Amino acid sequence: MMRIKTVLHGLSALIALLGYLALAPHLDPLPLLAFPLLLALALLGEARGLRLLPNWAVNAAGVAAFALYVPQLSPTHLVPAVNILALLLGLRLLGDQSPRQLLQLYVLALFALAGSTLFDLSPRFALYLFTQFLAVALALVLLCFVRSAPDLRLSRAQWRQLLGSAWLLPGLALPLAAALFLVLPRTQVPLWNVLNQQGQATAGYTERVQPGAAPAIATGTALVLRAEMQALAPEDLYWRGTVLNQFDGSAWERRPPPGRAVETPAAGNQVTQRIFPEPTSQPVVFALDTPLSIHGLAAESSPDRVFSGRRRAHQRLSYEAVSTLGRVLVPQVRPPHDFYVQLPADLPPRLRDLAAEIYADAPSAEERLSRLRRYFAEGGFRYSTSDLPTGSDPLGRFLLEERAGHCEFFASAFAVLLRLGDIPARLVGGYYGGDYNEMGGYYLVRENRAHVWVEVLREGVGWERLDPSVYAVNYESALRGPPPGGWRRSLHMGLDTLEHFWSVTLLTFDLERQIQALRQTRGTLRDLSWDMERTRRWGATATLVLVVAGGLGLLWRRRRREDGDALLRAFLGQARRRLGRRRLPPHWGLYDIAAQLDDPAARRFVAVYAAALYGGQPLSQAQRRELQGLLRTMKKSPQRNSRR
Repeated sequence: MMRIKTVLHGLSALIALLGYLALAPHLDPLPLLAFPLLLALALLGEARGLRLLPNWAVNAAGVAAFALYVPQLSPTHLVPAVNILALLLGLRLLGDQSPRQLLQLYVLALFALAGSTLFDLSPRFALYLFTQFLAVALALVLLCFVRSAPDLRLSRAQWRQLLGSAWLLPGLALPLAAALFLVLPRTQVPLWNVLNQQGQATAGYTERVQPGAAPAIATGTALVLRAEMQALAPEDLYWRGTVLNQFDGSAWERRPPPGRAVETPAAGNQVTQRIFPEPTSQPVVFALDTPLSIHGLAAESSPDRVFSGRRRAHQRLSYEAVSTLGRVLVPQVRPPHDFYVQLPADLPPRLRDLAAEIYADAPSAEERLSRLRRYFAEGGFRYSTSDLPTGSDPLGRFLLEERAGHCEFFASAFAVLLRLGDIPARLVGGYYGGDYNEMGGYYLVRENRAHVWVEVLREGVGWERLDPSVYAVNYESALRGPPPGGWRRSLHMGLDTLEHFWSVTLLTFDLERQIQALRQTRGTLRDLSWDMERTRRWGATATLVLVVAGGLGLLWRRRRREDGDALLRAFLGQARRRLGRRRLPPHWGLYDIAAQLDDPAARRFVAVYAAALYGGQPLSQAQRRELQGLLRTMKKSPQRNSRR
């Protein structure tokens, strides 16, 4: 048997720990390390029956926490607020454990959990909330017992009954929570992302490619998008974003393509993707190369199959994209040659010399393209994200000296050499590859998948996709790599499936969707046509059935109760006969009468009848038969004088 007070203090520690765990990823080092230490001291004090700190000391330490962090607080810097919450939680564990102080602890823990939504809206919040809600509900029930009997111990059966009662509060709260979810406004991203613009994670994608701008690039793993679709071959996983068509000598940028003639994909398999991009203010709309159409999002398309849409910063959305899996875009009208071979006049001379060397005596564009591909394939180039060429001529250093760089070097150098060979070329920016989640049926594309490739205009063919990065000697390991496996991958994909479900079903249900759902509901109710006569007839029949069933139930319960009353009257009559009394004293209870009779049958009768009476349940058929048999046994017993 366990003491209620011990269980209550353990629950209180769990409630505080859940609030801390929700905040832990966002805390400064001091509160991050202080809370576990304070929790360990509190548990040690509970085990040894010690009160570690008086209330005045806890309050003084709380004031010190406020003084330390409040000056750092600002509308765009909210971490000090959660640091204070974590410290107050730990300090409260060391103080007095009276019901009033425990209630303060629960409120602080709930505030800590709510404060975590400033930074994170992942499914972990739902797990912490559910567990903390149940723990608080049980703790509130235990507080009622602790006030009157702090050292009370309960059996296992009593604990089961108590836990069943504790479920009542969460059960009643669930319908209210569902109703509030439908009507209350909410954000789709943590509030910190809205207030702190500098804290927004940026993807590796960029609309300006400048090789040599830095000696190394970061390979972050922030999520860019999820795309629900079937699994595809790696060579089909090019996610088109933008087309960069002008080179100023250091960077590639996009200008509006001349003319309005749309470029159409060549024949190929069509794939439909349901895409869920992470919140961003970038207007670009990603889809598999080459996108045909975008649905579910107000998007504009340009002739070179670049889609852009207006969206609010930090808004979660989804759209459907239909793409043709092909490598060629066929222009309806021949593109202006000069626009796509333009190069700056001050291009480094050694780039021009290299192009002349590669294309020497090559009479046709196809021959020049073939020689350039052979130059890259046999050049021993390596794919690298560190120790990159920089300086005034990074492309020359990449091609002629270091021969190591990432996709921007490969694509930019390839396109510049194509243009030096009078072959129209342009860059395409987006992403390549992705991790397929078999459990959820979607691809995860992260920022380290950002990629740039080339489209070259071939006579009689169209714009053909060429990815010069494939000529790197370490291409397979650098850009594809072996697919991860084992239980870690399965666990990761399972958790990501849960997060995807959380995002799609909960986070995207914003005010706009709430209004849309309300309108649909109102329209459905307005369009319903009811047959009133049939409704009244069915209603009357149902009412009659309910009344008859209720009446039969009441009669059955009354009969059961009357059977019990008759058995009790028979028992009292037998007691009067046995004791030789015309009336029994009014202060005698059933157990007093059984003690006066000193008869095992009488004691058993009282035990069975009282168990049903105080248990709030009518006598069962088996109990009635047993009581009737006990009455027959008592009837055979001789009469005797009562005890004085």
